[in-house]
Amino acid sequence: MNNDSTIHVGLDVHKESIVTAYSIGLGEVQSLGNIGVLQRDIDRLCTRMQSKGSHVSFVYEAGLCGCGLYRHLTKKGFACMVWIFRPWEASIPGHGKPVTTAG
Repeated sequence: MNNDSTIHVGLDVHKESIVTAYSIGLGEVQSLGNIGVLQRDIDRLCTRMQSKGSHVSFVYEAGLCGCGLYRHLTKKGFACMVWIFRPWEASIPGHGKPVTTAG
């Protein structure tokens, strides 16, 4: 494994759990399954992903549960792309607000 690789981490965020998967570069996607929603669970995931490569990037869709996660990940210095879903705009084509940062 090349430790200079970018690790892409996808999250499916829910109130009670977070389902995670990752890929190294453009390689095969590996499922990590469910993790908890506590800060220590997120920190454990971050440490695990940092051990696989030097650059870690997170992406997920955020409802009400995802905004605190975004703040936590970016505060730790990670790149994070979030799609903020607004139910009242769901029927309007092209709506939804992507939010990105470079870590």
